[in-house]
Amino acid sequence: MHPRHLRPLPLSYVVFDGPAPQPPLVFLHGLLGSKGNFRAIARALVQRSGRKVLTVDARNHGESPHSPTMSYEAMSLDVQRLLRQLRLPKCVLVGHSMGGKTAMTLALQQPDLVERLVSVDISPTESVAVTDFLAYISAMRKVSIPSGIPRSTARRLAEDQLRPAVQVSAVRQFLLTNLVEAEGRYVWRVNLEAISHHMANIMGFPVFHAPYPGPTLFLAGSDSPYVSSEDYPEIERLFPEAEIQYIPDRKLSNVRIRFLESVSKAVISTLLDDLLERRVLNEEEVEEIYSIRDKATRTRLALIICNVEFDHLRRRDGADVDMNGMKRLLEGLGYKVEIHCNLNAQAMVETLKQFAARNEHRTSDSTFLVLMSHGVRAGLCGTNCQDESTDILPIDTIYSTFNNRNCQALLEKPKVIIIQACRGENHGQVWVSDSAELPGDGSSLAPLPPEGLEDDASHQIHVESDFICFQATTPDTLSWRSPKTGSVFITSLIEQLRTNAWRLPLEEIFRKIRQGMSHGGPATVTVGTFLKDSVCTFNTGTKLKVSPPAACTLSTCSFPLNCQKCLQLLTSPFPWGSAFSL
Repeated sequence: MHPRHLRPLPLSYVVFDGPAPQPPLVFLHGLLGSKGNFRAIARALVQRSGRKVLTVDARNHGESPHSPTMSYEAMSLDVQRLLRQLRLPKCVLVGHSMGGKTAMTLALQQPDLVERLVSVDISPTESVAVTDFLAYISAMRKVSIPSGIPRSTARRLAEDQLRPAVQVSAVRQFLLTNLVEAEGRYVWRVNLEAISHHMANIMGFPVFHAPYPGPTLFLAGSDSPYVSSEDYPEIERLFPEAEIQYIPDRKLSNVRIRFLESVSKAVISTLLDDLLERRVLNEEEVEEIYSIRDKATRTRLALIICNVEFDHLRRRDGADVDMNGMKRLLEGLGYKVEIHCNLNAQAMVETLKQFAARNEHRTSDSTFLVLMSHGVRAGLCGTNCQDESTDILPIDTIYSTFNNRNCQALLEKPKVIIIQACRGENHGQVWVSDSAELPGDGSSLAPLPPEGLEDDASHQIHVESDFICFQATTPDTLSWRSPKTGSVFITSLIEQLRTNAWRLPLEEIFRKIRQGMSHGGPATVTVGTFLKDSVCTFNTGTKLKVSPPAACTLSTCSFPLNCQKCLQLLTSPFPWGSAFSL
């Protein structure tokens, strides 16, 4: 059908408003998706860039009207109608899969409407793997759900019926987002008949002769068959200002149908470098991203409590090495570090409360709490500790001090707790810690430390919102500290963050530390639960990362894949200074 004879439809959309005057970002989903796929990424982008963000349901998808017509020309006109309706003269178009082809079509038809174009995992050529989509649609059309049953039961029945044809659980869950209740019946909100009838058109791409002259990014999984070298000539012909970037993650292509913001988080970093600080975020789920405040206005604070001298326990020689190393690490990550030394348990409690009450947390995006002392199973030893019951700071006190009730300034912001202390006097699997073995106790069961190391010891944590705790030892076990070079745990932590923070999520870094510690066993990560769905949740795999060094000004930098200047900066000795930010 000629575009002049197409009737644009009024699309369903959600506006995430932002104060910035620049053109908004408009997200177009893929086949069998919906605007809900981008809810969390939209919120994150608004908070970080200030730009308005629109998420849109395509025709025959989500809450948009159904139509027997399903072509890219028609879908482009739908979006154009929406832009006129909202009086938006220009936008940044970000489209995934089918949405990417719609975005390309609109940019080629009306280039003045598009400030910048992003096509995620799709090229302007005929796509492959039609049979998968047809099989999904066929399975969906065969689903039969009785009316009058709870939604959870309906979803379970539908999944059971989809399972023989759709064997990947992630894909089934994605398809089930389209199951809705309407007038007492469970139906698919996507127009399966129109989509299956026009599948050839959806997998194809219209013919264009005039190119789109604006900046364009093609973003794809490294193993994706949808943006290959065979597509380069057509990409260059239609989008002469295009850049192609591949994300080294098989999951982007293996579970392509879901999109699942893995790619869209990469969009945040690689595509929108004019909106946001340049950073590398190749995480699994967009819900896994905590909002990061602008460097110019954020006021990050970190607290270090380090007990070295004790009235009744031996001196923690080497603790100053840990303290100075952590200070430099946190300062390099953009935190103003507050240090307190040699406190009894009550003084530690007061220090934690005063730190939790700091006004700077309101304009911060995270905090680090580092506590280093002798320890017992019950907690951390104060300077007056004599045994396992005197002058002990319970670990739960840290959580209660910084929970959502007592520290609202850090509500929905990550709180990373690092504890270097023993949790007992046995060898074995270890968390984080420093042990409070009293001198001269005569215990024949006390373990002999590895040569050149002293034991340190630690405890189990209370689960709160937005916390992640990394301790040097598990309960009843020792951690080891060198009087000259500091603790094995803190040394490993600093080294791993220094070398891997730019490319690995926080829990992955912690896992490497656990695996790499040669004395005292692996440390343990304790993860908090989260009460929100729009940002990163540690309990599903936290992905806090350090951005590429701002010092790298190479115009060709595609960090972190091949920029030697970035790599040189990353592997340079401390201090990092302002070149790094979490």
